[in-house]
Amino acid sequence: MTNGNPFIDILKENWKHARHVESERMWFANIFAAIFAGTIAYLSQAGFSRPPLVLLIILAVFCLLVTIKINAAFGGHIKAIESILDDKKIDIGEEEEWRKYMGLPKRKCWWWKFCRVSVLTILFYIAVIGFLSYKIACPA
Repeated sequence: MTNGNPFIDILKENWKHARHVESERMWFANIFAAIFAGTIAYLSQAGFSRPPLVLLIILAVFCLLVTIKINAAFGGHIKAIESILDDKKIDIGEEEEWRKYMGLPKRKCWWWKFCRVSVLTILFYIAVIGFLSYKIACPA
């Protein structure tokens, strides 16, 4: 810890953890996408059958649940950072000034919440589950 304000250390730790959690989420999604794409490519040549598709659905549901957990952890770290700054525990100037350097832009529009990576990642898993469910229900 530094000799100065302990909230600086708390902010730094939360920022490091948030970055780590974000990296985890992306690695998790990348690994799943590779497994999904490889399996679908193989099955498109060999013929779609239910057992591999069911296993992919189980994996997609697992990934969805893990992503929801990771998103909650990420949100907690970001909220902690914003609380430190909003409560003015650290004097760093005007809000607009520090937000542009912290990477915490103000959410001005309703669609901003929809276009976040956390929401899009969840929608990706839901779309995959829907696609796989369709392939199981309607084998062509």
